[in-house]
Amino acid sequence: MTPASQDPSGADRRQWPRMDIALTVRFNARDFGELYAGVAGNISMGGVYLKTSNPRPIGTAVDLVLDLEVEKQSLHCNGVVVRSIPVDATRNGGPAAGMAIKFTGFDEGDDKVLAYLLQTHERDQLTCS
Repeated sequence: MTPASQDPSGADRRQWPRMDIALTVRFNARDFGELYAGVAGNISMGGVYLKTSNPRPIGTAVDLVLDLEVEKQSLHCNGVVVRSIPVDATRNGGPAAGMAIKFTGFDEGDDKVLAYLLQTHERDQLTCS
């Protein structure tokens, strides 16, 4: 199976670079009406990989709240599940259970806050290397 982020030739189709930032993420799967939580495995302006024991099926619309502990604020956005890895599929050392979510919208200004966070994180990583 080809990962969602790569085409069959192996070329990476991601539009934005991913950053490894541990953020607590609360999400509401609209079809299921329950609030869940997970931890961001990585994030970009295009989406987030959410480590969770409750991954939702591909195509599920979700509302997300990204808790930024350093900034003491939360970002609100929505998205759709584009890849889902159930808990039972991780037993043989594969990727962590969770789901890849493509962002489809942000509350006003929250996309700019996320862009700033990612730029700051990237700059901090470069100065620590």
